[in-house]
Amino acid sequence: MKAFLYLLRGLFVIALLLAIAMPAAAQDPVVVAPALHKVKLDNKKVRVYEVTAKAGDTMAMHWHPDHIVCPLRNAKVKFTMPDGKTREADMKAGEAIWIESQSHSVEFLTDASAMVIELKKKEKKETKEPKEGK
Repeated sequence: MKAFLYLLRGLFVIALLLAIAMPAAAQDPVVVAPALHKVKLDNKKVRVYEVTAKAGDTMAMHWHPDHIVCPLRNAKVKFTMPDGKTREADMKAGEAIWIESQSHSVEFLTDASAMVIELKKKEKKETKEPKEGK
């Protein structure tokens, strides 16, 4: 009986960890809508990808760190925030749009194509203090 309870408790912990981990992994826009994204560069400082969508395409709720969007063509998109508020945006080809870290879902109201540059956290560089001469 004790072994069964330990097994049951272990399965519960595993299920709980999976329930927490799965939504976190699904929040990456490239994971949420892989057909719309093509990663061009991914290193320890930035991730750059192209988003190509048709009018009517959608992206489920996802999260971005601070990022820059550079539309490659004029487009209109509708963002829905986690609180349910919506905002439509007209994006003009050639502009650069700074967007603070946020979660949102997206509905493409027109065909769209853009480059997205996500900034990754800066690593602290160790600075070596000069040694004193004797």
